Amino acid sequence: MDVKIFQLHKRSVYVFDKIQDQYNINLSKNALALATGFPYSYQSKEWARSLVDSFVANPELDPIALSALFTSVGVEKQADGLATFMGIQIHGALLSYITSGAIAGFHIHKDQTITPFPHKDITELEEDHVVLGRHLLPDVSIAAQQFRKGEINLKWEDKIVLSTHALAKLLMEDKNVMTKLLSLNSFEEFFDYIMELWRDEKLAEDDITFCIIEPLAISASHLYLPPEGFSFPKDTPKEQRRNLQEELARQQSTIAQLKKQKKRIRYAAICLFALLTAAVGYLLFSPSPTEAVVPAPTLSPIVAAKRDSLESYKLALYKQDSLLQQGNLAELPWELKTAMLRPEASLDLHISRQDSLIGTIHLVGITQADTTDLSLPTLKVKNIEKPSSLEKKRLKSLLLTKNKSVKKLKIYIEETNIIFTFPDKSQKSIPLAELIEGK
Repeated sequence: MDVKIFQLHKRSVYVFDKIQDQYNINLSKNALALATGFPYSYQSKEWARSLVDSFVANPELDPIALSALFTSVGVEKQADGLATFMGIQIHGALLSYITSGAIAGFHIHKDQTITPFPHKDITELEEDHVVLGRHLLPDVSIAAQQFRKGEINLKWEDKIVLSTHALAKLLMEDKNVMTKLLSLNSFEEFFDYIMELWRDEKLAEDDITFCIIEPLAISASHLYLPPEGFSFPKDTPKEQRRNLQEELARQQSTIAQLKKQKKRIRYAAICLFALLTAAVGYLLFSPSPTEAVVPAPTLSPIVAAKRDSLESYKLALYKQDSLLQQGNLAELPWELKTAMLRPEASLDLHISRQDSLIGTIHLVGITQADTTDLSLPTLKVKNIEKPSSLEKKRLKSLLLTKNKSVKKLKIYIEETNIIFTFPDKSQKSIPLAELIEGK
């Protein structure tokens, strides 16, 4: 694929190093990614950079797998900003994409007709308030809902355009802008045209990224970026006040979007809990000694109002990595042999709607914390009220030595308690005072 990338930062940040739009290209894998950091979220530029770098290194087009990848990257690099994202990969004459948030794509056909994706029109683009943030990805099954994916069949001389939000909005409003941008061949031409659009107030002043991709052409990349040392002139105090007001308005809009997004996730969790509470009740506490039964649930009014059929909700029950049972809600009740659930039952119930995973419920019956007898020696300390860090380390070492038979046991000593975490992630808490005495 042949790729051209044009970029220009907004005037209020003066220098190109402050641009929040980030991209990366991997020609050997025919992959490209584009992300936009939210200006006043912490480390947004670094977070956007992490997203594009990780995608082109390992192009992952499955929403669940990509959520897991981005979550692990955020933890590894301690990036915690907010960003929108689009990644594409081309295999022969097929383009696959995965996207989250208001980054737009355009399929330009040989006859110059234009098909936008994944947003069909400007209304859909403006109503897409999804953002990716590591603190918004605590659960991969929920985070996967934030992605859209699709495929495009390509023909010779087709082009693909990717654009960040401000320019994408204008491209959907005015096709002449697309025609003009496709004709540009230098940063100077791009700069002059964007400045003209800003002066005429046709284009919102924001970071601008415009990517032109010829999917079936010989692999090459062409970058049209501000030259080294380029910067916009400093604003007058009046212009600075206006820019600050504009940035404040953007920040307030971002906060409002995040609140809406959290409400949607919370609403989905409430609906899911209402739907499945009855379904999982008997999994661990069977009504007979030989079998466990999952009863068919009664839809609550809040769920019934969504008009989803029972068949559209699918369940898969796992014990560790072993699938025990799968089906949809209309097929309940299930019958599960007690031997499959005990001893130390630890089950995961995966819930999907229309083939998209929307939640996971972890079920624990008898845990290691319930059944394991720990050896609890005592340690003499100078000050019972406040043992030193060294004394706590000695106690922790002594506890681990005395309980070698419990593999992968983890111990954490707080101010007043000792927390034991077992391999099945169950926990037991013991007061610190019970294991220490004065010298």
